[in-house]
Amino acid sequence: MARLLSLRARRIRTAIVVLLVAVSTAGGLLAMAYSVGRGVAPELRFLREQKPLADGAAICACQIDYALHSHEVNDVVFIGDSAGHDGIDPILFEKVSRHRAYNLCSERGLGPMGYLITIKAYLLNHPRPQVVVLCITPICFEADARTFGGDLPEQFATHYSPEVGLTTAPERVAYFARCGALSFVQSSRSDARDLPLEFLPSETYTTLRRRLSESRGFSRLDGQHGPPGALDRRGEPVRVHAEWNYGVRRIAELCQSQNVPLFIRFAPLAEDDRGLREWGPLLDWCETIQHDYPSVTVVNPAMQFFDRALLWDSLHLNAEGAAHFTERLGRYLRAGSPSSRFTRPTYNGSTAKESASDPRQP
Repeated sequence: MARLLSLRARRIRTAIVVLLVAVSTAGGLLAMAYSVGRGVAPELRFLREQKPLADGAAICACQIDYALHSHEVNDVVFIGDSAGHDGIDPILFEKVSRHRAYNLCSERGLGPMGYLITIKAYLLNHPRPQVVVLCITPICFEADARTFGGDLPEQFATHYSPEVGLTTAPERVAYFARCGALSFVQSSRSDARDLPLEFLPSETYTTLRRRLSESRGFSRLDGQHGPPGALDRRGEPVRVHAEWNYGVRRIAELCQSQNVPLFIRFAPLAEDDRGLREWGPLLDWCETIQHDYPSVTVVNPAMQFFDRALLWDSLHLNAEGAAHFTERLGRYLRAGSPSSRFTRPTYNGSTAKESASDPRQP
């Protein structure tokens, strides 16, 4: 009986030793995978999933790369969709306003959570700006991000949320360990940063990142006009999708927690599109968001309508239109210091055409 007990005890000790070795080995492999994954550049982890590598995804990666790795001082930071990306020239803006700025606008399909991640990355790694401006197309809020971006918003959140503290500690460990394990398989493949972009085959992520850095995040559209396009859903009210309402409120809360005013500036549409949609619900939302967050200002007039000659298509400004829009924004900010003398415009739901005589009129 004693021999049986002794034999059983030895077997138990052996099993415990084997278990401890297995756990130690697994822990060591996990730690190694985590370390390797943590060492992979964020844009490389993200770009590896883009098949094909579209220019829109590359632009999103370029913008947050600046937010994560630059430490420059900027007075004004712009976030938003492609209308802002193609419509606000920070170099011209600085000449007019005397405020240094950077354009972090990217793609409509990135969605509000993508914008939140991008501006949080900026605020974590830069001196606090005096103003954040959300510049966006008035009809951008109608649909969820996936409708236009497909898998882009989810993939962006997966790869960049861990960089800005929007995941739990176990989620971060699991994410970086998974990236480290994948890097062993993908290490021999071509660097995704040097692959040609789907719609800009002469560009790669690397060359695009360099170009955007030189222009401070701005891309000027070539030619006076592109494919004409048209506003869809003619005659229908412009409503704010729940995803956008939630996301913009998260952005407002983040800015408010950092004591940074958030301005919302809708990008211009063509004058002859003024009556194509019912803007009332959007204007009601503007009034509500401004009421709920004292740090938020919807710049008056909420809607702007430019001559068709200044637009590249129905939603984007051409080079002349971008210069016009940028100069107006610059004069608006130059008329009052963003840090102390900004006066919050009285919101009246106006859709008036812009006045060239008022230097404070944005």
